[in-house]
Amino acid sequence: MHVTDLFDWGARNYPQRLALSGAGGEITYRAAQASTNQIARALLAEGVKLGTRFAVLSPNGSPALLAMLGALRAGAAWCNVNLRAAPETNVEILRRGRCEVLFFHSSVSELIPALSAAIPQLQRVVCLDSGETDHPSLAAWSGSHSGERLDYPVPVMGLGFQG
Repeated sequence: MHVTDLFDWGARNYPQRLALSGAGGEITYRAAQASTNQIARALLAEGVKLGTRFAVLSPNGSPALLAMLGALRAGAAWCNVNLRAAPETNVEILRRGRCEVLFFHSSVSELIPALSAAIPQLQRVVCLDSGETDHPSLAAWSGSHSGERLDYPVPVMGLGFQG
């Protein structure tokens, strides 16, 4: 079983029940499923393949969790970084982990240029909560993709990678 299967089960059995609540607002199981599918389809459209490494640099909240679940749904592997860690530590984890996709919260936007410069394999950077950075917002970047459930199962390699 994959972690996204739990949200699919909730969307199938309790579509209007609350799945996530917090700083990002309240999200039902159906909306969470649709959002993670949009994110997964956006990643797949950009060439993300099974095992492509991604990270989420953000405070805990619904947008961060949805980005993580969407990337996992696409078959990507999670590079676990910590917002409270020193920037150099996160750079080293992302560099050694060969991270290619980074989702970030606007509260850390000042760190993104240095991260991008230090991690040459970083191909896509998406802001979770704002379109007022040098990178697209999650909503704008993934919003044109279908929220319908992916028709094929993506093999699961494991939850992630820790450099």
